Amino acid sequence: MMSDHTKVLLADDIEIDRRGWKDFFETTDDVVVVAEAATAVEVLRKVLEFGPDIVMLDLSWGGDKSAGASVIKEIRQRAPKVKILALTAYPELIQAARKAGADIAIAKAMLPPNQVLAVIRDLVSREKGLPPPARESTPVEYLTEREMEVLRYLERGASNEDIAKGLVISKSTVKHHVDSILSKLGAKNRGEAVAIAREYGVFD
Repeated sequence: MMSDHTKVLLADDIEIDRRGWKDFFETTDDVVVVAEAATAVEVLRKVLEFGPDIVMLDLSWGGDKSAGASVIKEIRQRAPKVKILALTAYPELIQAARKAGADIAIAKAMLPPNQVLAVIRDLVSREKGLPPPARESTPVEYLTEREMEVLRYLERGASNEDIAKGLVISKSTVKHHVDSILSKLGAKNRGEAVAIAREYGVFD
């Protein structure tokens, strides 16, 4: 039944991208697309009209790279319970999306569709206070060996400078690895990344 499904609103100004995600979700048994938004001004109206659980939101609309963050702020003000998964072709927009209130902000090229689905399922599970759903792959499996090393330093509360010294790499390289870890795990900050990693037994 519809009530058993996770309801998704696809918000992207590129029709082929919306169609691709809609076709993909039709292959799942627990996610349904309830509406689409082709312009930034439509997003909040459709959120209020259709009541999705999650908004999959592009961050750049018609060349306006600030539009996504503005929409996120509007959703947070008018529909604070809705989860926001921001996807973008511009990694430099990720930080602003997180600050605006996105639950997760990820570069489009970072994760394949099946892993984006896993992120959505994780969001729903965390909202309901349930353990992570069983599946064949987990977000941590997409971390590189070096990112796993950095993640273990984060678990110990190490600073970028400490990590750089410990791994004999530059602080800018550390920052790159941390940003990649946050994106792949769908975490807003280091503490959340560590918490998510713990859910999957990384530090056991």
